[in-house]
Amino acid sequence: MKSHIRLVSKTGMMLLAAGLTATPILLGSPTAMADELVHREVNQTVQDYGDLIESQYTNPNASGEATGTEKELARLNGVESDQSESSGLTVSNVDVYTTVNSYSTSAEGTSVLSDVTVKRRLTPEPGTTIVIAGEQRDHLDSEYTETHLLELQGTATGGYEVADDTIVNTDGSYSKPDPNPNEEAASTTTSSAAGGDTRFTRPAVYTARTARTYAAGTANRAGLDYIKAMQYAELWTDAAHKDKMNPKYPDYGDNNCTNFVSQAIEAGGLKTTAATVLNRNHEDVWTGFIWGTPKMSTLTWHNVEANYTYMSKHSNAFTVENNVQRIGGGGLVYADWQNDGKYDHAMIVVGYIGRGSKTGPVVCGKSGNTHDIPLADITVKHRGMKWKGLQWKP
Repeated sequence: MKSHIRLVSKTGMMLLAAGLTATPILLGSPTAMADELVHREVNQTVQDYGDLIESQYTNPNASGEATGTEKELARLNGVESDQSESSGLTVSNVDVYTTVNSYSTSAEGTSVLSDVTVKRRLTPEPGTTIVIAGEQRDHLDSEYTETHLLELQGTATGGYEVADDTIVNTDGSYSKPDPNPNEEAASTTTSSAAGGDTRFTRPAVYTARTARTYAAGTANRAGLDYIKAMQYAELWTDAAHKDKMNPKYPDYGDNNCTNFVSQAIEAGGLKTTAATVLNRNHEDVWTGFIWGTPKMSTLTWHNVEANYTYMSKHSNAFTVENNVQRIGGGGLVYADWQNDGKYDHAMIVVGYIGRGSKTGPVVCGKSGNTHDIPLADITVKHRGMKWKGLQWKP
């Protein structure tokens, strides 16, 4: 049976990850009126599910008419995936927002692609320290947006309920939250100490002191001031810029993660190289603006794998650190969503959460917008994936 879809995203573009197809609708017809009912009920169901995720933080028993399956999914995608409490942080002021991008109805059920945004205030408990962009803070206003594929059961007239919830990664693959993060700590990074905790690790010798010792305006030998890079990442992922990209640079739509990392590194002072359309795919050139072209960047600027190659081999600004929990401020984190050896996502470390002599990174990024998120909260939401990273080199 052919799927029937209405698009309700702000961009008007259909996400192809779910393989949805469109069927025209005649306004004023019985089909159009029935579709309007589906449209309304789908949006209401997704909104209610977002409210349920939010309620799991404060009052998990106040779940209204939610089914057992819905409550379990809400816990897994909310407070169960939140590593804050065990990391020495108190969670407050939780808000969850949902936006339906597209949906498809068929005889098998209704599939919905929805952006889910979770905003939290994280406050350190006694003995815990938050350092962002070289400054100690008394809290984090942490916010991130992910695309979810929600499977609904039921009908528009009888009511829908959420039967499954899967995270859609930037490459179109899927992830599930890990209900037992500590049991699989070794599988979340390319290299982890046996029995280590995914939230914290003992940092590299200089990682622990970077945010305490190196002042703003202090660049490494390659000219990269990691404080300025982190400040850029903080600015362009905050509440005022979460849906924006710096118009100075090329915009790659839903694939801006590495483009954004490159912008932050350039803002930190790392010099770009000259490039033309002839050598734009070479591993030893890096720029957001190829000479003679309108906002065209090199492959190393916007592609995850190429960026890692350039930054690790040619920038002289970083050293390789495969245990991402050891990466300090100004470092870069790369994610392999499918654990297939191909890295698909990049973020920049903007600081850390510290408990005693151990730390856990805090990251910012784009696609979707990620602002001041403890890296542990991301690793636990993507079971079985792999990570690698680059450490800022003094």
